[in-house]
Amino acid sequence: MSDTEIATRLRTAAPTGLQPATATEHWSVAGQQGKIALRLHHGSWYVTNGIARTTHIIKPGITTLPLQAFDEHLTMRIAAALGLHVANTEFRLFDGVPAIISERYDRRIADDGQVQALHQEDFTQALGLPASLKYEEHNGPTSEAYAAMLRTHGLPGQAESNIRAFIDGILISYMLGATDSHAKNYSLLLDGESVRLAPLYDLASIFPYLGHGRLAASVTLAMNIGGRRNLLQLRRKHLERFADRMDMDGDQIIRRFATLVRRLPDAFESSVQSNHDTIALIGAQQFIEDYRKRITMTYDDAASWLDW
Repeated sequence: MSDTEIATRLRTAAPTGLQPATATEHWSVAGQQGKIALRLHHGSWYVTNGIARTTHIIKPGITTLPLQAFDEHLTMRIAAALGLHVANTEFRLFDGVPAIISERYDRRIADDGQVQALHQEDFTQALGLPASLKYEEHNGPTSEAYAAMLRTHGLPGQAESNIRAFIDGILISYMLGATDSHAKNYSLLLDGESVRLAPLYDLASIFPYLGHGRLAASVTLAMNIGGRRNLLQLRRKHLERFADRMDMDGDQIIRRFATLVRRLPDAFESSVQSNHDTIALIGAQQFIEDYRKRITMTYDDAASWLDW
């Protein structure tokens, strides 16, 4: 597929949430955003037919939030700079259409070039729940229910590492204002008795959009932290309560939060610098300033009560 052909599909997908696959393509990707799935092979994009597997998911972003595709890419790169295990992404324009490209972590490419699918289940699927219960506020499970699930399954020693990675995802969602990190944005990779938390994905910040007219998005977290869902309101008691509910050591969780917050400004600036050319190309300078302002506010608020 040429860039022009990909752009045509993305324009169809963007305002509708559609996944414009043809009758011979057998892919389907969960989520409400419009997207397409293609295979990248030797630098070129291909449609996959029949049982052939895709390797990447391409999204044009949410049209009501300017630069949203870049927002997701940058937020993912900040999380990676903080040392978290996140899906590989890049941002590019297809014939003028902005898009985030996510490499599928549920794929393995064999020596002969064949693309194999790995079995994955998101958290609601793993608990046998409908997608309508992905949010706590809609009577879905809270984080401790998912932690209990992780403790029940997997090889010896996997549970604690999975739970720590899950906790990292919740903490970083607070620090980066990724308010839509609901249960379907956490998945498990299953291989025999092995159960591994998949790399984090679909992290997108609300920070660049705060204070700019009517906001068509939530400004509270999808998963509470010790009973607190509002941004800039987390305190030590909430982390202690969160740790207790997750059956983890409270001091350990507070130290982890402090470590991530300490690294936050540098992780943001390094991610901005590595995307300098893209920021100039798409005119995202004010977007970056608004994002930086909220990162600074989050850092300063945490510094006011953490014992460093």
